[in-house]
Amino acid sequence: MDKDKKRKQDRAYYLAHRTQILNRVSQYQKDEAGKIRKYQRDYAAKKRREDPDWKEKRDAYFRDYYRRTIAARLIYRAKQKGTLQELCRTAAHHALRNGKLIRPNQCDACGKSCQPQMHHRNYNNPLKVIWLCSLCHGVLHSLNSVSS
Repeated sequence: MDKDKKRKQDRAYYLAHRTQILNRVSQYQKDEAGKIRKYQRDYAAKKRREDPDWKEKRDAYFRDYYRRTIAARLIYRAKQKGTLQELCRTAAHHALRNGKLIRPNQCDACGKSCQPQMHHRNYNNPLKVIWLCSLCHGVLHSLNSVSS
């Protein structure tokens, strides 16, 4: 049997029995939780013995992966269902809520102590924002609309 035919057959089986398969996997994860955690601990210990900086490298890899792929995912979603601006704004608000972005206590432009607003200069970098007070934000947008 060639690979494509086998892949299609396996996919059809999965789709027909999806709920049973997912229930079986979920039950296995519950029943064998201790065994799975032990395997993960042993794996991490082995990796740390081989390379003491393994955890930092792993964390850096996933951070970089997230940063590299978020713009591509947002562009794809924008083409599918909404504007890039809306999706970028949503991603930034999720990052703010989840702690990936930290709101400072002052405006980046004038230094005024306030609760600044997010401003995106480039919608391809949704987590790269500048924090502006409402006055500076309004001035920036009015300058952008005049120059357009």
